[in-house]
Amino acid sequence: MTTGIELIKQKIREEAEAEAASIRAKAEAEAAAVREAAEAHGKTLLAEAAAQSEKESALVRERTEASAQNLKRDLLLKEKGALLENAFDKAKEAILAMPAGDYTALLTGLMTKALDDHIASEAAFAAYEEEEFQPVSAYVLKMSARDEALGSALVKSAAPHLAPLHKTLSLGASRTDLDAGFVLVAGDVTLDCSLSALMAELKQTLSGEVAACLFG
Repeated sequence: MTTGIELIKQKIREEAEAEAASIRAKAEAEAAAVREAAEAHGKTLLAEAAAQSEKESALVRERTEASAQNLKRDLLLKEKGALLENAFDKAKEAILAMPAGDYTALLTGLMTKALDDHIASEAAFAAYEEEEFQPVSAYVLKMSARDEALGSALVKSAAPHLAPLHKTLSLGASRTDLDAGFVLVAGDVTLDCSLSALMAELKQTLSGEVAACLFG
């Protein structure tokens, strides 16, 4: 089953590919224009060079192509920053525009992963803690104001998952400072699963992959 994080990564990759294709087409068009102009000018040079040697004629052709390729690469590098920002911004817009059922499923996946990650970290900590360790038994979900209406559904979906572990999840007051998503309160720890926080985290891990789309 695809997790919420994987769905977000998929959206980012899709937007990056589309944005990169547009940028590559623009760069190729500009490089082609330079190539055409250089070739037109080069015809005169080639005619002169042909009188001297085939080697010099080939050198003129190589310089024309190298000039066009260098221009294309410079344009792609110049657009790299814009690609990163646009890909993540458009992915975020696409996520917020998802059908209600798909968006709820995405948040449910994010919540389940956050719970599982915290429970696993507690188990790992308890294994090395000499003193008696008290794991969190009651979690609190605080939705963004935008997604407040989805809170009850998320809490309900978590019950079968948490009950065998003798843990509970309740709904707390919504957070107006979150753009979308939620935070999960686990004792004195608050896990930020807002969309902005997730996007910022994914920028750190996916920026290289996204930028590579330009040169794919």
